[in-house]
Amino acid sequence: MESHSLKPAMILRACRTCGKYMELPEGSSQVYCSPECAAAYRQCVVCGKWFLVQSGSDEYCSEECRTPAKPNGIIFDYSDEVLK
Repeated sequence: MESHSLKPAMILRACRTCGKYMELPEGSSQVYCSPECAAAYRQCVVCGKWFLVQSGSDEYCSEECRTPAKPNGIIFDYSDEVLK
């Protein structure tokens, strides 16, 4: 009896950062093609939304989130819990 090794079905998925297609096993949760692309997204410290980093020090996804944090130097972090 011959033994056949079955290869997993492969899918193509575009990297969330650069759009490059990756060939991955079906069911893979990988969404970035490289560590550099994975580091390009960060979670906003105010609202928790994920955004594409424009400079290494970006902490905010938008001017709306940046503005309330600037005047008194306080950073509001709502990413982990919702205040009621």
